Amino acid sequence: MKLESDPQTDQSRKDPGTRIRFAIYMVISYCTTQGTIYLLYKKVGLDESIAAGIALVLVSLVNFFWLMCFVYRTADGHRGQQFWKYLQSIVGFRIWELIVFAILHEIFGVHPLISSTIMQVQSVVMKFVVYNKLVFSSERQSDAEERAIHKAPLD
Repeated sequence: MKLESDPQTDQSRKDPGTRIRFAIYMVISYCTTQGTIYLLYKKVGLDESIAAGIALVLVSLVNFFWLMCFVYRTADGHRGQQFWKYLQSIVGFRIWELIVFAILHEIFGVHPLISSTIMQVQSVVMKFVVYNKLVFSSERQSDAEERAIHKAPLD
């Protein structure tokens, strides 16, 4: 038996507002990442690749809370599960992004801020799909609730 997912939550995922909030936040995240790379590279004096790696990790952690609260507006009861899924997804994204950055910057000699821009732009679409369908998905949460109901002892 499959539980129906929350119609209000499902509607918010189909609502263009979710896409608009995601796009706005991706711009904020991009600017934060670029600013952090600039500070670490130009002001602290770190290597470009190390600065990009540190910036990606820091911004990733902040992004979860903004995505959860501002973009997807998810239910309180699923934050731990969502955080775990988010951590798994960002590991994959960050590995991919660092590979793209390294190829562009180290092999082709593209400036670090341009490399970072190209890297982030190509991953935004993948992130939206993964976050929308897997991380902050009410359907996945409903499946987890159904499993919990079936495992609960009867009174």
